Amino acid sequence: MSIAYRPEIDGLRAIAVIPVVLFHAGFPAWTGGFVGVDVFFVISGFLISSIILTDLEAGRFSITRFWERRARRILPALLLVTLASVLVSWFFLTQTQLRDFGESVSAVATFSSNIHFRLESGYFDSAAEMKPLLHTWSLAVEEQFYIIFPVILWGLWRLHRWAAGVGIVVLASMSLIGAQNGLSDDPDAVFFLLPARMWELLVGVLIAIYLRSPQAIVPRRWLAEAGCLLGIAMIGFAVFYFDDSIPFPGVAALIPTLGTALILFFARPDLLSSRILQWRPFVGLGLISFGLYLWHQPLFAYLRHGFLGAPVPAWAFWLAIVASFALSWASYAFVEKPMRYSKRLSTRGVLIVAIISLGSLYGLGWLITQPQAKSLLRVERHFNYLDYRIDNQLLKTESWSELRLLAGNADYGVAKNKFDNHLWFDDDGNDQKILVIGNSHAKDVFNILTRSKVVTDQAQVARFGTQIADIDPRLWQSPNFLAANTILIATAFGPNDLSELEAVVKRILAAGKSVYILRPFPSFPGTGDYTLADQMALDCLRNVACDRGTFHDRVNSAYFDHYSTVGPNSNVVAINSELDRLVVKIPAITLIGRADYICDDTVKRCLGMTEDWAKTLYDTGHHTIAGAQAFATRADLIGLFLPLVEGHKD
Repeated sequence: MSIAYRPEIDGLRAIAVIPVVLFHAGFPAWTGGFVGVDVFFVISGFLISSIILTDLEAGRFSITRFWERRARRILPALLLVTLASVLVSWFFLTQTQLRDFGESVSAVATFSSNIHFRLESGYFDSAAEMKPLLHTWSLAVEEQFYIIFPVILWGLWRLHRWAAGVGIVVLASMSLIGAQNGLSDDPDAVFFLLPARMWELLVGVLIAIYLRSPQAIVPRRWLAEAGCLLGIAMIGFAVFYFDDSIPFPGVAALIPTLGTALILFFARPDLLSSRILQWRPFVGLGLISFGLYLWHQPLFAYLRHGFLGAPVPAWAFWLAIVASFALSWASYAFVEKPMRYSKRLSTRGVLIVAIISLGSLYGLGWLITQPQAKSLLRVERHFNYLDYRIDNQLLKTESWSELRLLAGNADYGVAKNKFDNHLWFDDDGNDQKILVIGNSHAKDVFNILTRSKVVTDQAQVARFGTQIADIDPRLWQSPNFLAANTILIATAFGPNDLSELEAVVKRILAAGKSVYILRPFPSFPGTGDYTLADQMALDCLRNVACDRGTFHDRVNSAYFDHYSTVGPNSNVVAINSELDRLVVKIPAITLIGRADYICDDTVKRCLGMTEDWAKTLYDTGHHTIAGAQAFATRADLIGLFLPLVEGHKD
């Protein structure tokens, strides 16, 4: 039932967890620290399969006993950290964030966090680092693996010992090939989901199978030393060389996983490299590594929420790291270790308690998602001032509300659905009819145009959601396109959009319609769910000396400073150059600058907040409803949209 203790494996755990923690803290030298999870996968596969193989050889393997050991090992610390994260959430999260957090709590309870976060965002997205339970995705992968793996290994073992090895090699190869092939189609699925991660655990399984076989060869000391040192070097290379630009976890993940496999295979007490791994601080850190892995991410996430996405000082992260170590030691000494070795409950009792605990946790997650839970939130009460609202996800949802009613679109502006294809215009034959086409930026412009007195006095407005590079073919026969006499293209241009733009414009002109294109605009600062205005509001509302009456002007000045200092980035410059080239080629096109309704060079201000503290942007560039109204007023003042309502361009 037990296997010989190898202290160097705890040292290896330390080597795995330190990079993960420092990577999540954002320390620049540790750009590949995420590979620590891959090291954990290999270690886990090795240790768990060693235990199963020991039981199989002794003829005492029991699936219920196996799950009991997993419950004792995983659940006490996991439940503790999750409940602690729930308690703290009331102080830091907005209403929308709390709802999403509640869903993640339920996902933890069902060991489906990897699926949950794969559907929400990518692991390397800035918004992801604000999620307190993001790191539980790897635990979900492991537990999903250990639901099916013992049965597979048992079945292969019953056939023959060699069948187990061959079967594992086949499964691992299929998983690795699938992971590599999937990187180009769905990299988030490859990163988060079990089929593409299974091979890493199976690498550890293969090492365990080989070391237990009668044919296992004991390598010479110099070879073992070299192999172990090479393994450490491979992990170190991945930690310090890899970053989020590396396609992962395809064949690139072979470097840290095979490095770990080399250490597990070659390490033995008489090696210098083993003595390094057996160094007492490393071993001690390895013993609390599970708790450290669990505790650090909620602490880091709430720390980032406390700064509203603004850069967190290094000293604050170091304090959070120290707190993580302290909590890890305490949970190991007073929760993990006692629960793991307690004899008070039988196997059946442990499994019953586990099921009840996980069911209760799932229910708690569901309760957190309910609207009544927002009454406990502290952060929104703290930021309650005039028209200021901190929950940018609610502002985003509100900005789509009119189009949701008209077109059935939700969060994405390119949904293909029948509602974009009914007539929005009144068929009176008098008004100018403007159709805005594009992605979420077309939503922003639609909201502005419908609030512009200049436009609404003389024209009607509709919108068709589509990417320019992937035009919905129904656009050309939609009643709004057929009825419109002016087409305004408002979108975030990607390379594929630009390559298709000329053909799209020519087809619109061939249909006898005027063509206007909105120029791109550089993004403003913002991180995760927070904007520059949020970060400035935090400082003002905490500072009694802050002049709240003029605060909006400070915000607008800061937005202008960014606009004038940073200016158009290379991508925006390139897009504008391409648009200018297109106008030379097709003079019938008219370009309209977005900067004209957002920023005023005369007073050196960009409108990021109104006098009533209403934010105009809910992220780095998309407009709130209040922003749409403010921008419409500005556009009317300077006559920006007059060309749209003056009819066809001659």
